Amino acid sequence: MARPTCHFPTFKPATAASAYLPLSNLHVPRLAPHLSLRGLACACIAFFVTLLPADAPAASEPAVPAPAAGAVSSTPHPLVWDAMEQVLTLAPGQTTADFQFTVVNASDAVVTIREVRPTCHCTVPSLPALPWRLEPGASGSFSGELNVRGMDGKVTKAIYVDSTAGTQVLRVTATIPVVEEAARRRHREIARADRQAVFRGDCVSCHVTPATGLSGGQLFLAACGVCHFATRRDPAVPDLLTARQHRDDAYWRRWITEGRPGTMMPGWSKAQGGPLTDEQIESLIQFALRTLPTAPRVEDKG
Repeated sequence: MARPTCHFPTFKPATAASAYLPLSNLHVPRLAPHLSLRGLACACIAFFVTLLPADAPAASEPAVPAPAAGAVSSTPHPLVWDAMEQVLTLAPGQTTADFQFTVVNASDAVVTIREVRPTCHCTVPSLPALPWRLEPGASGSFSGELNVRGMDGKVTKAIYVDSTAGTQVLRVTATIPVVEEAARRRHREIARADRQAVFRGDCVSCHVTPATGLSGGQLFLAACGVCHFATRRDPAVPDLLTARQHRDDAYWRRWITEGRPGTMMPGWSKAQGGPLTDEQIESLIQFALRTLPTAPRVEDKG
């Protein structure tokens, strides 16, 4: 079955401070309940990427609609990039990697880049002001960051560049060291014994530090992505992109604040020993209500 797609926010000029979604300069449309936004996960149900068994099914990635048929031309494009694909190799334990694309307008006419659309929340470009106007013979570049928390093996992410000369597709490919199954099993056992363990010791670098000072969509991705966007998401981790029941303010508040005893779901509030302030939790609740399905699809009921 073909994976459903969703409309993803258009990236406006980004800065180092705006590394995740949604930012104040991004428009995040309300999603219909039947759409799957794989990669914007939700209620900060955090436990390790290393909690995941090697044979668990791979988590899907969010998708940006591909350009319409005929939008990507087979004729030479006036925008010539230094490479259509950047290849990155990450060291063990490395969770982010930087990339850069450089472009030259090889035509005798002005070309304007109107938008840049990554296919995944984890790919965050930092752009010149849009629309980005390139005079004949002019060159420029944009950089970006690939966040690979929860991923391993070889992954490729696309970036659609829409300009007055047509759409082009750039790609970032990363090779990420695979976490050994023994480490996954050990961390899984720790979390099952104490669901708040993710906020202490060696776990802080993955589950606390990335979320420090963030709110809303940025916090959602930094704190939750390590588990809910993992390549090998544990079967015990709920698929929060599918509503199995009605999910209102009270639902998200209870899960995020208190977690659930007897599972690996920690409580994120300071009262529960978690790292988040009341303001941060409120921002997560509002993000979940605004972005994620609130009611089950007909085919998911029962």
